[in-house]
Amino acid sequence: MKRLICLLFLALILNPIFAQTYYEWDSSFEGSWNDASNWVPPGVPGVGDSVLIPFGSTIFIDNQVELAWFYMVSCELEFTNPAAGLKITGSGGWENGPIRTTLGSIPADLEIADSATFSINDGNLSTIHLRNGVRLINNGTLVVNTGVGIHDSTYIENYGVMELRDGAKIVYGSLFSTPTGILNYGTIRKTDSTGIGQIGGSETVPFFQNLGGRIEVLEGELIISCTHFLQGGIYETAPGTKLNFSGGFEQYLEGELTGMQQGTLIYNGTRIIPSPEATLNFDGTGVTFSLAQLRDNGTLTIAENTSSRLVLGTTLRDNSRLLNRGNVVEMESIAIYDSSTFENHGTVNLDKAVRISWGGGLRPQVQNYGTFYKSNATLPLFTCWVPFTNASGGILDIAEGTIRIGAGQTPFLNEEGAILRGKGSFHSPLLPDYFDNGITAPGPGTATLTFDDLYAPLESAELQIELGGTAAGTYDALDVAKFAYLNGSLRMSLANGYVPVSGDSFTVITAGFGVQDSFHTVALPSGVFASAIYHSNEVVVKIDSVGMVGINDEQQLLTESFILYQNYPNPFNPSTTIRYDLREAGFIELEIFDVQGRKIKTLFSGVSMQGSHRVVWNGRNDTGEAVSSGIYLLRLKAVNEILHRRMVLLK
Repeated sequence: MKRLICLLFLALILNPIFAQTYYEWDSSFEGSWNDASNWVPPGVPGVGDSVLIPFGSTIFIDNQVELAWFYMVSCELEFTNPAAGLKITGSGGWENGPIRTTLGSIPADLEIADSATFSINDGNLSTIHLRNGVRLINNGTLVVNTGVGIHDSTYIENYGVMELRDGAKIVYGSLFSTPTGILNYGTIRKTDSTGIGQIGGSETVPFFQNLGGRIEVLEGELIISCTHFLQGGIYETAPGTKLNFSGGFEQYLEGELTGMQQGTLIYNGTRIIPSPEATLNFDGTGVTFSLAQLRDNGTLTIAENTSSRLVLGTTLRDNSRLLNRGNVVEMESIAIYDSSTFENHGTVNLDKAVRISWGGGLRPQVQNYGTFYKSNATLPLFTCWVPFTNASGGILDIAEGTIRIGAGQTPFLNEEGAILRGKGSFHSPLLPDYFDNGITAPGPGTATLTFDDLYAPLESAELQIELGGTAAGTYDALDVAKFAYLNGSLRMSLANGYVPVSGDSFTVITAGFGVQDSFHTVALPSGVFASAIYHSNEVVVKIDSVGMVGINDEQQLLTESFILYQNYPNPFNPSTTIRYDLREAGFIELEIFDVQGRKIKTLFSGVSMQGSHRVVWNGRNDTGEAVSSGIYLLRLKAVNEILHRRMVLLK
């Protein structure tokens, strides 16, 4: 009663402003808006008038009504004609009771004009409803101070500002089965820290659609707990606030989502479906994914300036792709299913990471074109159980701790031009799932990089070693727990002003189970002459003499081994490269035989100098004819030694 008296007093004060008539409904029962006898004073309210509808009334509207001020308390408003509607041009409010239509699929509008302010007050989800196809169209300011239930193809269409206060909730009321929900083209704003604002419910169709509009959390927390569609738009959080996409519902994304995050924007259990491609471009604190899922063949891009956190339980499914161009400042554990891909062009911090796991399906993968780095040993071991490609230009940086690429069907590919560096530990998969054509570089600074299993570089691989002195720790080295299967190049440079002298030696590789083969090229700064000595469990570089040491020019180190390398590629079509090392000059024969022992081709016969050599076979015999597919035997014969390799030609 006190509230009603206050409203009457307010209406009497405002009425002169509107310069029209103030009406009050005079019946506690149902009746027609157009029945003049239901109003005090008698008449029919219209343009510019003010209306108060008190407790317990039911009013039927069958035409379009425009009012300057309107307030209804604990009553029902029902539109009964396709032409019916109510437009508020000044201000007003609504406490308790439903607004509905009897028109089936034909909507009726409750419209708030551009300069108007309308508030929804002091009700709850069981008493304040939009029902049966009513559209609440807001072009001004809609202030929601309570809970509102939306039912049966009814929705709020916002072009102005909708403020959520005092823990306001706009949810699917669940009385019917086909809600449309909220369409936002304007601004939705959480404006106070009292309670948690909520948009959502238990529906499975898009209940909330942000169509290029703004969502702002100025204080407190706003939860979007429903299936929703975001088409671009601006999303902003103030310091200490939270925008929470929560509840295990689908989020359909399209276009670019932008905004400044000074609080927390979190995907908490959301199933994200890019349609077909979407970008998150958030300044400030960025975005957090927790128990979120990326699904349905889409690509979600994290923009260059955006920080993100992939915390517990994030998954990629259904051939989806997470494309990171920004900075993943924290990653705990994620799972990749099917043929989904985590593709990195930015940076990924593994300091708190535990694993990337293979959730199931065909061939999930991680592709790195940017930087994965582990800079402390807080969680000492990070494991990737899916195929990992360190692509050209990519960096896998292990400053501390261990990065492990799993075993079995989990290959690791370090492409030509990619870098594996650090002074921590790298645990590779076993052969044949380990392919290294890239650069391995201990450091930064002179350091030892540990391989917990194998070190097995291929033809194009390069090991970069800095020499800063002869004492352990003043030059780079590899510590390999098991076998070192050598190939590729060893390239050395001088660091910290160090100038080598004759007799200096450096154990650049130690291998617990042994060293096999050798580098085909070893390069030193010009003026430095050295020998590479391959022992059973280590590789030592010994300085023979030093002339005028340059800083740009390099020279090839002479080999002390007699080696015939496996041809590359193998199998091949139509040609393959064959390399061999000679410890001394002499007469050699390099020949190819078929499986019956018949000589097919003489690649070289004559005196060859000490060092590394290569020759290309084009798959033709000595008469110039192309040979057939099959297995061929390659033989290198020196004065007292013979080496063989098997080659496969596939056409």
